[in-house]
Amino acid sequence: MGVPALVPRSEVLAEVAKAVHFYGAYAITILVAMHIGAAAYHGLVRRDGIFSRMWPPIGPKS
Repeated sequence: MGVPALVPRSEVLAEVAKAVHFYGAYAITILVAMHIGAAAYHGLVRRDGIFSRMWPPIGPKS
């Protein structure tokens, strides 16, 4: 015995689910890349202290 199906088998539903997963993964990838880019911008270009607030402290506190 197993877990019963939540919805009946449907090729149309399967295609919609594939599309949702594809575009969702694409959106998450873009958001992660933007976040990394913003962190790099604050750490390397602006040098405004935001990056050091995001990054955990290393070594003794000064």
